[in-house]
Amino acid sequence: MVFWFIMIIMGTSFFSGEAFAIFINEADLNPSGNDNSNTTIEWVELYSEEQFNLDGYYLETLSGKIRNLSGSFSGYFVFESSRWLRNTNEKVMLKDSSGEVLSETEIIEEETGNDFKGWSKCGSDWIFVELSYGNENLCGSQNNQQSNNQGQQNQQQNNKHYSKKEKFF
Repeated sequence: MVFWFIMIIMGTSFFSGEAFAIFINEADLNPSGNDNSNTTIEWVELYSEEQFNLDGYYLETLSGKIRNLSGSFSGYFVFESSRWLRNTNEKVMLKDSSGEVLSETEIIEEETGNDFKGWSKCGSDWIFVELSYGNENLCGSQNNQQSNNQGQQNQQQNNKHYSKKEKFF
């Protein structure tokens, strides 16, 4: 009986760890604009229902490019940077300070000319849809049609603030 009690306590603390509290939710590898420009902002969106401290966590690409994260958030957090994601054969991983992968995309790619579309986590799948930038993903076809312009409006609104955000080169 004591054995089962200890196993329940250990299992509860294991499964309530931060590793299960955050995940990569959306990614835009190829936003509108010139890929060689420092003003073209690629982004990855994280999601956590709980308040989450990003200090010590980082994003890493398949090619080994690393972007350190910091600050706290709950809900949606959009990390922006220029010229760090490849348009083809790319994968983004969220890692903790020990290098453990907490969340990752599939290997994804974006063709040119697909403004305001990107990769969204929909259930257990990654699908190429209109982006929602800081809002609930547009996974369903009906939802995608009804909210077709929401991601465009959100990204255009945030384009005004890109020059004020820190950029990583």
